[in-house]
Amino acid sequence: MSDGVGLMEGLMEDSRFWDALDRLVNDSWRGVKEVVDVMEEHSETIPVPLQGLLIGGMGTFIRSYAIARSEANPPPLAFRHALEQVNAHPLAQTIIQQAANEAVDAKVAGMKEGAE
Repeated sequence: MSDGVGLMEGLMEDSRFWDALDRLVNDSWRGVKEVVDVMEEHSETIPVPLQGLLIGGMGTFIRSYAIARSEANPPPLAFRHALEQVNAHPLAQTIIQQAANEAVDAKVAGMKEGAE
């Protein structure tokens, strides 16, 4: 299964992307951490898809990328590591499973309508 990074070859070779991503993460990671920490305190009131996007997705990506860069990893390796961490996050897995279930349900419903 592809991780999607290979599909973005042109972007991966553009130094402007890495410079901008480094600035974005450096400028925002503390604020994102504070937002995610508060959201986690109130997680029972936040819909799971939103938790997955903001906590499991954005928060995990920014945290993982920042840590990987602080360990002197080059940007492409830090990016790949951050994507792997997002994909492994339980909230992201929940969203992926829900999307797959909805796609299957829609396909089955379409097949039932076609058979009638």
